[in-house]
Amino acid sequence: MNKEKLFTASLSEDDEKVEIHDIRRLFYVAFFGGVIPLVGLAAKLARQLKVDRKTIMLLAALGAVILIGKYAIAFTLFDGQPIMDRRTLSWIYKAGSCLLYLACYKVMKEKFAIHIGLGGEIKPILWDALAWILAGTLAEAGIAMFVSWLASIL
Repeated sequence: MNKEKLFTASLSEDDEKVEIHDIRRLFYVAFFGGVIPLVGLAAKLARQLKVDRKTIMLLAALGAVILIGKYAIAFTLFDGQPIMDRRTLSWIYKAGSCLLYLACYKVMKEKFAIHIGLGGEIKPILWDALAWILAGTLAEAGIAMFVSWLASIL
């Protein structure tokens, strides 16, 4: 084995410099935007941090379960057999989104710390978060229309 290669730098100035968002700011996306924007931005950040693909898919599946649960309960609200009122459903959904944020944070925390420790850049999240929140709101409106149409034919 050549001992000189052990002490050569593995990264050079020409390597890809990655600017990512601060993962702690995803909490605001989860609280104000919900599951869809959180999963979208968290998946993007996880790919940039090189998190395992199966882990990213697991987080997306957890988000889908939370979203399906929300609309399953909403279906009972509009069916005339309410399990809870709309306000309670809204707060439970926000709590589920925040719990999903905690799972995303736990998954990305170590790799984010390594990124920062190696001098990685952090960019502002505001505009990307607003774009994802708008897209998530439109997607949830579409899902809500589909659920109400489904409730009317059943």
